[in-house]
Amino acid sequence: MWLPSIAPTHRDGTYLKVTKELKHDILQKLAETIYTYDAYPSKQHFEAVALVQSHPCLKEAGSSSGWDGWKNSLKFKMGNYRNKMRILGRREVTVNGGKRGRFTTDSLPPHKDIKRPRKGKINFLPENPEGMDDCHLEASRQVLVNEMMKTNHNASLIKKEMAMTFALRRK
Repeated sequence: MWLPSIAPTHRDGTYLKVTKELKHDILQKLAETIYTYDAYPSKQHFEAVALVQSHPCLKEAGSSSGWDGWKNSLKFKMGNYRNKMRILGRREVTVNGGKRGRFTTDSLPPHKDIKRPRKGKINFLPENPEGMDDCHLEASRQVLVNEMMKTNHNASLIKKEMAMTFALRRK
């Protein structure tokens, strides 16, 4: 991300006074970019964001590392961004939503009996492959079942069909 308004100035190490609108725009773009890689980034992912290395004028004067406030703001921004994606119906975050009753799907009661994932794990629910619907995937799964019943298995066919039907088998 290139910030044209601050690029020519503040190269001497002085800190930029970041307005609320500028901080919102920076965090929004970072959240969108991080979400393309992972919906639930870890602590190491937050610390690896190269915002302060590429723009040293955005360092914070009072923090020990220079970016503790940015990291905290980015954590909250990612949570809010996941919530927006959950409302829009993105599967990878919808599956973890609705446990406390606020955004339940299909007007169902709160999902109180949903088992929470272990620490560091998420309920991964991938999308169907492009151009495939559940009927095509079910037919591929049947081919896979028939191939497994044979005495001599075709390993390349099994590998291809397993990769194809991964989304169906996760449902």
